[in-house]
Amino acid sequence: YTGDIAAHKLGHIFRATAAWGQQAFSILGQDATEYFQQEGQDLPVPAAVRQFMHEVDELRDDAARLETRVARLHQRIKTTTGKA
Repeated sequence: YTGDIAAHKLGHIFRATAAWGQQAFSILGQDATEYFQQEGQDLPVPAAVRQFMHEVDELRDDAARLETRVARLHQRIKTTTGKA
């Protein structure tokens, strides 16, 4: 059995230690992310991912438009020459 004062101090120490552990873990995660993005360049930064996705969308749209144009051109040639 511990006294009220000792129990209160121990509780405070445990809570402070837990808070410190959570903060340290959070900072470690942030530091690791920053390292892999900046130093190691193993992970792309969010802005680069957004730019890449935008460019992929543009390329997909351009390819769809080209496919439509080729199909119309093929149909026009087929109609004009009577060949497939």
